[in-house]
Amino acid sequence: IIVNNPSYCGKLLWIDPSMQSSLHCHERKQETFLCLGGIVGVDYRDPSGFMQTTFLTSAQREAFTVPQGLLHRFFYMEGIAGPTTPAFLVEFSTFHDDADVTRLESSGSL
Repeated sequence: IIVNNPSYCGKLLWIDPSMQSSLHCHERKQETFLCLGGIVGVDYRDPSGFMQTTFLTSAQREAFTVPQGLLHRFFYMEGIAGPTTPAFLVEFSTFHDDADVTRLESSGSL
């Protein structure tokens, strides 16, 4: 976490090879992610209830916004310098509160 105050939160996140984040959602928090290095996969539940996948790459510099309540997780695809280095994301969001995280599956290996 770089900053977390009542107005906003900023984080630098890294995803190690063969790892994924928990499958989770936030009731109050909205997040926008930008890939700074490597390739990161994002699984999320679409409005019809189906799981979808999108990919964030440092080359595309496309942001992905996770609205309040959207079930999502991140997973490693490739690192900055190849398949054995972490991938990096920057998060811009509303205030982070650990009590606002509902996890359906834990973080771990792919």
